[in-house]
Amino acid sequence: MFNKLLTYLFFLLFLNSIIAQNYDEQLINKKVDSINSLLKDKKLSPEERIDNLEVLVDAYIKKNDLDNSLKTILNIKKLAIEIKDTFSLARAYKGFAIISSINANSKKEIKDLKKAIMLFKSLKNHTKKNEYLYASYYHIANTYVINNNYGEANKAILNAYDYILKDNEGNSKYLKIDLLNLQGYINSEIENNSEALINLKEALVLETEINDDYGKANTYNAIAIIHSKQKNETKALIYYQLALDIFKKLGNESLKGMSYNNIGISYYELKNYTKAEDLLLKSIEISKKLKNKGLQSDSYLYLGKCNIAKNNIDLGLQNISKSLQLALEVNSPSLIIDNLLVKAEVANKYNNTTQAIVYLNESLLYIEKSETIDLKKRVYKALAKTYEKVNSDKATFYNKKFICLKNRSHLN
Repeated sequence: MFNKLLTYLFFLLFLNSIIAQNYDEQLINKKVDSINSLLKDKKLSPEERIDNLEVLVDAYIKKNDLDNSLKTILNIKKLAIEIKDTFSLARAYKGFAIISSINANSKKEIKDLKKAIMLFKSLKNHTKKNEYLYASYYHIANTYVINNNYGEANKAILNAYDYILKDNEGNSKYLKIDLLNLQGYINSEIENNSEALINLKEALVLETEINDDYGKANTYNAIAIIHSKQKNETKALIYYQLALDIFKKLGNESLKGMSYNNIGISYYELKNYTKAEDLLLKSIEISKKLKNKGLQSDSYLYLGKCNIAKNNIDLGLQNISKSLQLALEVNSPSLIIDNLLVKAEVANKYNNTTQAIVYLNESLLYIEKSETIDLKKRVYKALAKTYEKVNSDKATFYNKKFICLKNRSHLN
């Protein structure tokens, strides 16, 4: 169930929520005008100018004015180079990465984060060096996970642990919780569910110690996902509801949308398609408002699957097409594969074996970019079954690949 896990990436949900919160627009506009007026003062030192530009970037992001955010970060970069301010230059690259994340441009995001990390590491005695290195490694780990590159994500997580400050116990626990949740996510994706539960239960202990309701809700959600992967939807729904209750109390729209999506998927698995559709439509409404294309894609995928299960094939394929387009926009191999698998399934249903094979071969291209075992098994299994009708050698070949992965996952 990769797609439920995709929406569990809290860092990216946080970025979406930054630009969707109900900030007082008049106050933000006043702040923007005030800073722009201040920046006209030629007596400002370059350092003072950079400080004000950084506040301006924050205001523009809250307004969802990404064009002016980018222009302002470029100004910071230029000034930082002029005065040889490595810290501000590194923060500028971190800013570029955040804009790329919101725009779902993961290649540029990773490139800018690597540059930021290199610059932060070059600082000798800066008081915020460790703080920013942790944040940058955590950010890049999430981005690698979005792209199903779990090996690089794990390396980034291990690097992030090295930069957790030891002198702030409470804050250190929050940072460890984030990393444990992400490790739990990765272990779940590679079907190492026992290790994933160890990660998540360790996080839950820390969250309880510091009364972190937000963290507990995220961890409940992650535990629910693992139960769902193990086909125990009834137990999954208990944990999803615990998470949703907290997200409602906190008033977090991003995470409410995620919960509606995940609960909707569980009801789909339980074959309660009407209930599933209602929840998925709630998720779509929220994700459109927040411009969260990954969540939209996931919800449209399962909405289409609900339609198809109710034999409303045309509407189902329309929703699958919407999901696939969004998946391509956010460059998510797993979401793309999931949509292609549905298209192949429908083609097979109507005995269009040639078209089914086209979709499945396209899936094979994306499998190379994904380390998600469950998806690989599903693609190989679908290929084996489809080729049974036209090519027994290929059917045997893909069946062997499926069995090999199935046996490997049982070892975990």
